[in-house]
Amino acid sequence: MATLEKPPNLALLTSRRRRNLCTYATNLGAQALHIKYRLLNKRLVRECRKKGIPLRVFTVNKLNHMMRCFQLGCHGIFTDNPEKAIHYREIFLVNRQL
Repeated sequence: MATLEKPPNLALLTSRRRRNLCTYATNLGAQALHIKYRLLNKRLVRECRKKGIPLRVFTVNKLNHMMRCFQLGCHGIFTDNPEKAIHYREIFLVNRQL
């Protein structure tokens, strides 16, 4: 069995609504938070940003959902359509610069 030079990062993966979700994740020892799209809101994004916790959203397949994740500043998305997501992210970045 191989040994790791440093321990792997851990993330809390959840689809359950909970108060202070970012704090809950850090109290569990998670270094990131992965949430279902329906849990995404500005307050959670702000809280995670303030605590330095990367926020990633799953499963994001619709264009309007992808754009909302990009606009709110999520660190990443999980999608079944990575080519489409990359294309839409590029469009978002170009439009943001205008």
